[in-house]
Amino acid sequence: MKIAVVTASIGSISPVSFKKKFENADYYSFTDIPSSSDSYWQNKKVINFTCENNFINRRNAKIYKVLTHFFLPNYDYYIWIDSTHALNQDPKELIESSLNTKDIALFKHSKRDCIYEEGIEIIRKKQDVVSKVERQMDFYKSKKYPSNNGLYELSAFIKKNNSKVNCAMLSWWEQICMYSSRDQLSFPYVLKLHGIKPAILKGKARGRLSNRYLPQIKNWPHDRTI
Repeated sequence: MKIAVVTASIGSISPVSFKKKFENADYYSFTDIPSSSDSYWQNKKVINFTCENNFINRRNAKIYKVLTHFFLPNYDYYIWIDSTHALNQDPKELIESSLNTKDIALFKHSKRDCIYEEGIEIIRKKQDVVSKVERQMDFYKSKKYPSNNGLYELSAFIKKNNSKVNCAMLSWWEQICMYSSRDQLSFPYVLKLHGIKPAILKGKARGRLSNRYLPQIKNWPHDRTI
């Protein structure tokens, strides 16, 4: 079982270097921050590809979260953590206990279970361009995507490297490029499109130390609004 623990941080903070590092996984950070003496992460050079002026750093970093298999192909599993999070459990044990027969393991959203309500909240908080979010919601309504069909916190998750998941990741990236870069807005639609039912991780992804195995241990330091 080959496991990669992956994060990305562009134009922001250095990824967390937690006190625990497990030998049965490789740790990769896609970042524009110069390498330091810290040996926790293997720093990978990033590409500045996006033509979108809004949230340029978010989009440049997010490609490694979504299309991980393109950049690190030789792994069986990926554990994604935002740069504010850490891995606090043996990754092999975490995968075996969390995924079981599933292809992906996610945290449920702690406040909502509906992409349409999430879209309203993103607009209210000015977290993306209003017209993009509105067009996205109209698209899902045209596809008769149901309300209250699940929502997930995606600052930490686990996924297999297989054709079913990777095909879904391509659809997810397409949605992010077409519409809002707030990736939790499109992911439930993508899961339904590809017939993927996720395993649910216990606890919450957001909030300091709100779960035991993939905890957030640092606050977001940057402005997340337009």
